[in-house]
Amino acid sequence: MTTIKDVAERAGVAPSTVSYVLSGSRKISEDTSQAVQRAIDELGYHPRASARTAEPDRGPGKTVRDGSVIELTAGELALRVDTATPWRLDFTAAGRLLTSIGERGTGYATDADDRHFMIGQLTLGVHELIYGLGERFTPFVKNGQTVDIWQADGGTSSEQAYKNIPFHLTNRGYGVFVNHPGKVSYEIGTEAVGQVQFSVEDQSLEYFVIYAPTPKEILDRYTALTGRPALPPAWSFGLWLSTSFTTDDDEATVNRFVQGMTDREIPLSVFHFDCFWMREHQWSDFVWDPDVFPAPEGMLTRLKAQGLRICAWIN
Repeated sequence: MTTIKDVAERAGVAPSTVSYVLSGSRKISEDTSQAVQRAIDELGYHPRASARTAEPDRGPGKTVRDGSVIELTAGELALRVDTATPWRLDFTAAGRLLTSIGERGTGYATDADDRHFMIGQLTLGVHELIYGLGERFTPFVKNGQTVDIWQADGGTSSEQAYKNIPFHLTNRGYGVFVNHPGKVSYEIGTEAVGQVQFSVEDQSLEYFVIYAPTPKEILDRYTALTGRPALPPAWSFGLWLSTSFTTDDDEATVNRFVQGMTDREIPLSVFHFDCFWMREHQWSDFVWDPDVFPAPEGMLTRLKAQGLRICAWIN
């Protein structure tokens, strides 16, 4: 069986150069690329045929070795490492490079307070864009942003967010999920324009690179990994109405809001009380403010009689 080493000897180059030409993971001169291609043609080398069986590439991952190159495949995604070159992991799919982990792509660091951090870095290609990381109130494209995955009551005009998720998608056809329950800090093309970095205060770091042909399929595989919620009840997809921090929050205001929807023939499914149903400065004690809602049971009974569901905001 012809190997990468045989091709390298025929072309007069290093085995790693043949690997780079095949994967496209590094820029190689035109003359060298042509020499490698001639050697491949003359020897009849077929990298995929020699490295894998003809079985469908499904099920558990498998590892093959061709000369100095080791490749782990799982479905359509492959992870390649050339043991004859400086440390580098290349993620490839559909015959193209997705992203790489360079020789400084995994790190361990401590700070002045002796806190321990693990750091991961993945390369970003030219024109590669990053999306995701949960609910955010910053620009949709995350390149150039520093993002901390940490729940905070920061409103809607800051970098803080209520629903943070350490998962991002790229327009290059893959997603990355950082499997960590604590704070995850991202530098997305900030410290270096050609990489996305994430770090955790811990002594280990686990993340998943997820490939699929379309964003929808990537999300499907991501949720298959992390779990999917049950389908919410039908009424929850209807229109919700809220008092939204109105200054005169009381039963009369609530009735006026609901009646306004009825008058306009707008179907309403849920009435949502903002946090001022509770007493001022005593949030989350589940006690209605008697000054503005002296008889909450009767009010709720009347609202439900109109077919409304009730939601109460806990601040």
